Amino acid sequence: MNEIEQFSTERLIPKDSEKDNRISPNQIIQKTCCESICCCFYSQNNITISEYNSFVLLKKFTSIPYDDKNESHNKLLETLRENSERLFNENKLNIDKNIWRTLGFQNDENPISDFRGSGVYSIILINYLLNNYFDQIKDSFHQDFFSFAVVSIRILYLLRLFLFLVDSMNISIEQISNKVNPCTRKQIKSFCTILLKDDEIFLEIVAKMVIFVKQKYIKDKNSAKKELNLLIIDPIINLSLTCIGDALNNYSSQSKDIMNLLNNEFAKQMNSNLNKQKII
Repeated sequence: MNEIEQFSTERLIPKDSEKDNRISPNQIIQKTCCESICCCFYSQNNITISEYNSFVLLKKFTSIPYDDKNESHNKLLETLRENSERLFNENKLNIDKNIWRTLGFQNDENPISDFRGSGVYSIILINYLLNNYFDQIKDSFHQDFFSFAVVSIRILYLLRLFLFLVDSMNISIEQISNKVNPCTRKQIKSFCTILLKDDEIFLEIVAKMVIFVKQKYIKDKNSAKKELNLLIIDPIINLSLTCIGDALNNYSSQSKDIMNLLNNEFAKQMNSNLNKQKII
């Protein structure tokens, strides 16, 4: 079993012996001085060992770099190409010079350089979007003003920063904070709880972000621009991260589905004025 199959098929079910065990989110986020003093507040956000293991597994999975000498990685990329061409043909959509250009990668001939931020998981994300949300994203193909693949991979990378799904050896909390407003311990607790229940929820969250960012970007009349402008797209991505943070804050085990909460937050922010949003 290769590493892709291993990570994508493994399920972490909490054992009875683990249910009462708790570990501190300090394993994920450094504790503030205030929270060090207020232990009662801090303990409310402790997570189970199973939740933590689930988080670590996702972190490892989303951090696998693309290796062009790895046969399983190359096979995954070839599967993306074949799947994309099949979907375009079935939907009677034209393909530009090649499928990579049509999907919105920076390199027409080889998209590998676009996988720097999130590696192999970038391929899995693009495939997931094509298979599950083709109708919602097909209007972003052939468009220089919104490079679908580039934007999707950037959203994935910034969400990983937001949720601390990155290697702390390669990037510090200070560096993360320079790019996004990172999530709180309460939000991490909610995310880990949700992740343990559904190990595909992360992909679904990224997919909803991509659709929101695309719709917001077009709604704000950025389609008139001739090329993608990251100075405009990044504040929209950060707005979507705010939506995720609010949904996680409102989540509880008794609340409605997290995706309903997230869709409600996206709906509220669709008409917001980005000038009032913090640009990071």
